[in-house]
Amino acid sequence: MHFLFPLVGSVSQGTSFVIDKTILSMRRVSFRTHIGVGFPIYWLMLLGAFFIFRPTLFPSTDIYYLGLMGIGILLSLATNIFYYRALDADELSDLEIVDLFRNIPIIIVTSILFADERNPILFAAGLAASLAVIWSHWQRGHFSMQKRTVPFLLWGIAAAPISAAIAKVLLAVWHPVALFLIQDTFVTLAAMYLYQREFKKITAKLLGLLILSSALSVGGWILFGLSYQRLGVVHTTLLFSLQPLIVYFASLIILKEPHHWKKTAAFFVVLAAILAAEFYR
Repeated sequence: MHFLFPLVGSVSQGTSFVIDKTILSMRRVSFRTHIGVGFPIYWLMLLGAFFIFRPTLFPSTDIYYLGLMGIGILLSLATNIFYYRALDADELSDLEIVDLFRNIPIIIVTSILFADERNPILFAAGLAASLAVIWSHWQRGHFSMQKRTVPFLLWGIAAAPISAAIAKVLLAVWHPVALFLIQDTFVTLAAMYLYQREFKKITAKLLGLLILSSALSVGGWILFGLSYQRLGVVHTTLLFSLQPLIVYFASLIILKEPHHWKKTAAFFVVLAAILAAEFYR
């Protein structure tokens, strides 16, 4: 039943992203507002989860693990700034495909670095799922992409496999809630320092949406971490390939973004890849 972790997590994260796009479409709300105000709310939600699960906060103080954690914190902060900056400018459905590009280097690099990730069926299924979703966003010889999205694409391709490898190593020692709480404490402090002026823009509607988005995101990240521990990076990446397609269908209904038949076809390709991996791995 461990496969349900990433499946439920992808629904939770996908719903959170749709809410994030709704927030960024509000008047006077920018990616700076979302990061500066949203991250503290997210951190409080994560702190609540910590008191529920009560994991050991520092199961190890080895300098090796702490060094990896420091690198992970810097990568996480940069990734979030690039992501929300791009989300503020681009369509959500188009941005999700950019995020999918990261899966390919993640699958390749982790399969090379970790012996327990070298499953040829999962490797092939993961690549097939990612490529199917990428193909679904290829229109008239190019991808639809705003200028602000290009840095997120380039950063994601370079940083994602490093972040995934670090997470795999750290999650072998830490509970996901404890690890994310430590890392996101520093990320949140940095976000508050960089965008402290954005607190002036808080309204009741904005606060409510940020609380809902944060709750869904915390749930999704916890399930993501548990999946890394139990299923591995490649298997989790495969199952999370559903997330962009969940976001796509939600964006059709909620955000009224245009329909594309190739994205629907890709949804069934991803489902087939997941089923094949589950039955034949």
